[in-house]
Amino acid sequence: MSNFHAENIASILNKFDSNMEQGLSAEAFQRAQARHGKNEMSPEEDAFPLAAFLKSLLTWRIIVLGVATVILSVSLTNGPSSVTLQAVSVVGAVLVIHAVSAYMMEYRIRSRDTTRNRFMVHSIKVIRQGKLDEYAPEDIVPGDLLPFSAGDYVPADARIIESEGLMIDESGLFGTEEPVSKVAVDIQDSALPPQKQKNMAFGGTYVVAGHGLAIVVQTGRQLEIWKQRPDARPTLVANILAESETRGLYTTIKVIGMVVGGVAVTIAWWFEYQNRATNWQSLIHLGMLFAVASAPQDVIQVLRLFFSKHAHRLLEKGVVLRNARSLEKLSRITTFFANENGLSTTRALTISNLFVDEQLVDGKTWDAWLNSLKELTPAERQGAIEAMAPGGKIPQGAPHLVFTAGLGTSDGRDTDSADLLNTSTTSEVSMASEMRLSPQIAIQKDVEKLGYQLESLRTRLPLVNTYPLTRNYPYQMQVFESAPEDYLNIIFGDARTVLDTCGYVLIHGEAAPLSDDRYEMYHEIIDYLMNTKSQVYGVAFHSSDVILKPQEMEYNPIFLGFISFSANNDERTKAILKSSLDTGLKIIFITESEEQETVDLAKDLGLIHNRKAVVSREELESVSREQLDSEIEKWIAYSQPTWYQRRNIVLSLKRQGHAIGFLGQSREDLRAMTVADITLASRVDASHVVQAAADGLINKGGFQAVRDVLLHAREAYHNAASFLRWNFSCTLSLLLTLTFGTVLHYLYKMPMPLTLTQIIWTQFLMTLLPSLVIGTERIFADEKHHRPTSSSRSRFLSKTTGVDIVCRAVTISLMTIIPFFFILWRSPTLSDTFGVSTLMRDVLSIGDKGDPNTLDIAIARTAACTTLIFTQLATCWQALRYPWESLVQRVFANTRLIIISFVIIALHLATLYVEPVAQFLGMAPLKWEWQWTLLFSLTLLLLPLNLAVGSRPDDF
Repeated sequence: MSNFHAENIASILNKFDSNMEQGLSAEAFQRAQARHGKNEMSPEEDAFPLAAFLKSLLTWRIIVLGVATVILSVSLTNGPSSVTLQAVSVVGAVLVIHAVSAYMMEYRIRSRDTTRNRFMVHSIKVIRQGKLDEYAPEDIVPGDLLPFSAGDYVPADARIIESEGLMIDESGLFGTEEPVSKVAVDIQDSALPPQKQKNMAFGGTYVVAGHGLAIVVQTGRQLEIWKQRPDARPTLVANILAESETRGLYTTIKVIGMVVGGVAVTIAWWFEYQNRATNWQSLIHLGMLFAVASAPQDVIQVLRLFFSKHAHRLLEKGVVLRNARSLEKLSRITTFFANENGLSTTRALTISNLFVDEQLVDGKTWDAWLNSLKELTPAERQGAIEAMAPGGKIPQGAPHLVFTAGLGTSDGRDTDSADLLNTSTTSEVSMASEMRLSPQIAIQKDVEKLGYQLESLRTRLPLVNTYPLTRNYPYQMQVFESAPEDYLNIIFGDARTVLDTCGYVLIHGEAAPLSDDRYEMYHEIIDYLMNTKSQVYGVAFHSSDVILKPQEMEYNPIFLGFISFSANNDERTKAILKSSLDTGLKIIFITESEEQETVDLAKDLGLIHNRKAVVSREELESVSREQLDSEIEKWIAYSQPTWYQRRNIVLSLKRQGHAIGFLGQSREDLRAMTVADITLASRVDASHVVQAAADGLINKGGFQAVRDVLLHAREAYHNAASFLRWNFSCTLSLLLTLTFGTVLHYLYKMPMPLTLTQIIWTQFLMTLLPSLVIGTERIFADEKHHRPTSSSRSRFLSKTTGVDIVCRAVTISLMTIIPFFFILWRSPTLSDTFGVSTLMRDVLSIGDKGDPNTLDIAIARTAACTTLIFTQLATCWQALRYPWESLVQRVFANTRLIIISFVIIALHLATLYVEPVAQFLGMAPLKWEWQWTLLFSLTLLLLPLNLAVGSRPDDF
C-alpha cells in the first residue's frame, strides 16, 4: 500500500486524476466512487440483524407461550386428555405472531434510528469541479480537495497541501494529549509511523486551529482509524431511569404471577390429595394457565418504540437526537445554557452600515431615508434618487451600491429559491442550509424599496453567466448583458477579497485609482465593522465588450463600497424566551462580550433586570467553590467565562439539583458539555467537533425549537408512564380474574371463568393496542401544566403507581367476574364436587356445544371475556387523561387510539357471531348478557380511576 505521506503532491494528484485548482471532475468523481465506494467510517449494521431476532424470541411471554405449546402438544399426543388440537393451534399461532411482532417492532425502532442518524452527519466542504460545495462524509472520495478551518471534521485520510497554523486534535485516534501541528512538507521517511506524519490529516479527527487544504487519499475501510481500532463498535448506551423502573415493575408482575400460580396449584393439589385422586396433568395445565395469564408484554421494547417514535417526531420541530433515549433527559431539564446565537429564534441579516463615496452611513439613517420614500411612486422615487445632493446624510452612491449588490446576488432567481454562497447536495446538508443567514434577502428588500422592479430588471439586464465562489476566487460573479456586445460584470463577496481584486474606486460618480492610502483606510474600516460582529461584503463592477471569467477580472473592477450586515433578534425571540421562563425553565446566558455589553444583551432579551445577575471572568476567578455554590442561583449571565469556569458553573448547578441542558458552539464549551445532562448544538453555528460531542443537533428554529422539544418531551414522557401503567393493569387484571375464578370454584364449585384460548385472545388484543398506538398521541405542549420537574432525580413512575395499577386491575377483574358469577349462580351446570378437573372443565377444549350445560358455561365465559376486553379498553382513556382535561378532550387527543379500539371491538365481535371463528376460539353468541358488559364498560369509561396522575412524578 502507498505511503502517501512520503509521496509528492503532483504524484498524488496524478494518481487520483485530480486538479490543484478544480479538484475532481464529474467523470473522475464517478470513477473514484465506483472504485472506492462510500466513505463509511462505522461498521455497517445488518438491516435484519440475527442478534435482534434472537433477542426478540427471549421475552418472557414468548418463552411462556413456547413452553405452553410444548406442554399442550405432549398432552395431545400422549393419549386421551382435555387438550384439543384447536387449543394447541391457537397457542402456536399466537406464539408465532408474538415472535414476528417483536421482531418487526425491533426493526421499526432500528429503521427510525437509522433515519435520524442520517441527519447527524456533518456537512463537509469540498472543492469539486471547480466549486466549493458541501457533501455528506460518505460521499467523499480519494482525490477530493478539502479546505480546513478551525472546528472542522476530517472525514477521511488526507495529505496536507497548504497549511497556515493548522492544528488537529488526534487524541481520539492516537491518544495524544495535545493538538498536533500539521504542515505541508514532503517527508522522505516512508516508514514513519502515522502519529508522526505531520503532513497527514486522518479521518475521525478535528481541526482545532488554523487553515489548510488537503487532498483525500484514503476512505472507508482503508482509513487509519480502522487500523488503530479494527474492532470498533458503537458505544452502548446505559439504561435510562424509565427503563430501570419499568423493568423492576415488569419483574415484579412476573414474580407475582408465578407465586400466585404456584399457590393456586398448591391449593388444588391439597384438595386433590385429600380426595386421594391427584390429576397431575390438570395441575400442570392449571399452573400453565396462570403462567400464560401473568406473562406481561415486553414493555421495555414498547418503551423503546415510544422513545423512537417521539424522537422521530422531534425532526419536525427542527431537532434531531443522536439516541432516542435522550428524550428522557430532555424531559427533565430545569436549566439551559446558551449564547446569543443559541437563544435566537428568527434571526435575519439587516444592513447595519454602508460605506460608499468614502462616507460611512449607519443602518438606522439608511432605513429612515428608505422609509421616507414609501409614499412615493416608483417614478417619484427615481426622481428623488437622482436629485440627491452631494455631502448629505445619504451619499449619492448609496442607492447605486445597493442596486448593484442586488444584481450581484440575484443569480437570475427569486429570493426564496436562492441560497447565497451555498450549494447543498444532500437532504441532510440542505436541512442545515435552511438556517444560514443570507444577505441576499436584506439587499433585495432594499432594492424594492428604492423603486426597482426585479422582474423588469431581469428583462432589461439578462443574466448570461454566473460563477460561484471557489478557493482561489472567494466571491461570486454575475455577468449581465446590458447591450449588444456590452456586458456588466458584478462581483460580490468577502470585503477584503473584493477590495484586493479592484484597481479603481468610484467616488461621486468618478473612477479614481485605488491608491495605497485609500487601500489602508478601507482596510481599517473593514476591521472596524468586523469588530462590531458584522458580516462585511464588498461590491465591485466592470464593464466589458466580452464575457469575462473571474481570473480575467484581476485589478480591472471598480470598487463601489462595503455593505455590512448584522443578525438581529426580533420580538418573536424575546416572546419565546419569556414563555420559556414562564414555564419555570432557568436560562443561563454565556457571551464572549465584555461585561457591560453582556448586561445590555441580557436585559434586551429579558433575562435579567439588574447588573447583579451578571458575573465576569475576572469575578469568577476570585470565587471559591463554596461561594460559587451559595451564589450560583443568583447569576444568570456570564461574560467571557473560560472553559473550566463553564464546567464549574454546570457542576455547581447540578449540585443544587438542577438538570442541565447545554447548547454548545465552540471548543470552549466541550468540557462543560461533558458534565451536562444533555447537550445540543446548532448544525449551522457550532463547529464539527462540538456537533460530534452533542446529544442532538438543531437544524432549524433556533431557541423556539429548544423550547418546543422540551415541552414535547415533558408531556410525552408523562404519557409513556401512563400508558405503561395501563398495560401493567391489563396483565394484572387477567391474573386476578383467574385468581378470583379459583376462589369461586372452592366457594361455589364454579369452573374457571376464562379458557386458555380466551386468555390468549385477550392478551393478543391488548398487545395489539400499544404496538400500534403508543407514541402517536397528540402533544399539546401545555406551558402552564408541563413545567420542569423540581429535581433532576425525579422518578418516571410515581410512588403511587403500584396502588394505581392494583386498584385498576382489581376493579377490572371484579367487573369481569360479576357477569360470570351471576350467569352461573345456582345453575344446574355446576358440579357437586371440588377439584382441579372441575375447575379446568373445558378450559383447554371447546366442549360439546350441543350440551345445554356446556353452552351455559361457554356463554358465561364469553360474557366474562368480553367484559374483560371492553373494560380494559375503557380504562385506557382514564389512565391517559390529565386532571385538567375533560374525557372528551383526551379521547380525541389520539385518533389512532380511537380507530384501533374500534378495530379491536370489531375483531372481538367477529369471534362472537362468525360461527367458524367462535367455534375455533370457544366463544358463544351473547344476547341479554350484553347488559353486564355495556354497564361495566361505561362505568369504567366515566370513572376517573387514575390514582397516579395527580401525584408529582418526582415524589420519593
